[in-house]
Amino acid sequence: MFIKTLPELTITDLIEREAPATRDFTVPTDAIEVVINSQPDDTIRIGDEELPATGEGLVALGSWVNVPAKLVGSLDADLLSHLLNGLLSRKDEDVIVSVTDDGLQDVYNPGAKRIDPAQVLEIASRVVAPDAQVVEWRQTNKGYGFEVITRPTVVEEAELVVRDISHGGLRFGHDWKAGYLPWVQPYIYRLVCTNGMEIPDQTLAISSDGNTIEEVIASLEEKAEIAFARVEADIDAFYELRSHPVEQPERVLVRMGQEQGIGDRRLRTILESLPEYLDDANRVSQFDLVNLITNEANRESLDQSFNARRSLQRAGGNIAFEHRTRCGVCQSALLS
Repeated sequence: MFIKTLPELTITDLIEREAPATRDFTVPTDAIEVVINSQPDDTIRIGDEELPATGEGLVALGSWVNVPAKLVGSLDADLLSHLLNGLLSRKDEDVIVSVTDDGLQDVYNPGAKRIDPAQVLEIASRVVAPDAQVVEWRQTNKGYGFEVITRPTVVEEAELVVRDISHGGLRFGHDWKAGYLPWVQPYIYRLVCTNGMEIPDQTLAISSDGNTIEEVIASLEEKAEIAFARVEADIDAFYELRSHPVEQPERVLVRMGQEQGIGDRRLRTILESLPEYLDDANRVSQFDLVNLITNEANRESLDQSFNARRSLQRAGGNIAFEHRTRCGVCQSALLS
């Protein structure tokens, strides 16, 4: 079993420390100039404003003119500035720049529907709680995402009940570089084994048809309220899986994994952990199999791969709430 440690971070902390307010404004692309000579006063000039030439800002500019981040990081200062300035001067269009006191954060198309992370964090604060526990926070020039759960409370082991060991919450994400709208999904976090589980729900998708930024934010908050309102019932349903014994767990696990798109190599590593979940009589429940899959997402080798972790956590959520019977011979899910 792989155990992770929750950061000592609340939504309020995140709003104050990790998501500083940004200033977004529109400028012509040819009004941007990079001045870097490997000196402390290297700058990115945007019109009459000079900002520190941070790595994040240079990567953002590189991304706008299709220069890969790895190339930005590997070029000599004079060559990089020449390349970026040359490409920027060729783009005869307006662009929106997002800046903070620390420098340039991002560059994007004026037609993009971008929601500042501080606004989404405020939604999480209102819907869950200002002191909601942050499970993880991620932000790159491609977007951001985070999970929050109701604040864990310290209880005696003898007093533990379902809601003391699994906390409900929400998972938010916004892949703005790909042009996607922000999204929210129900999320369960099991404290004992530090397993996170996302419960996929397509009904929570936000429509972009004709929506303004303000309407997108309002819709996101409405969907978050719907998702969070059901999470306690989801926890109850999840623990009810303890009463579903599984015959031939290896075969069932393989079938479940294949149905959820888990690769053969990953399935083999999951199967190796199966003996840890068997009771004294070598029995296992569907609850155990779901936890086996979601705990694999805690493996240290996946720490820097959110998409791989999310895939396993969504697989667990799909299996936990699939409500399908299985063939007694091949263990495939039967059509309902």
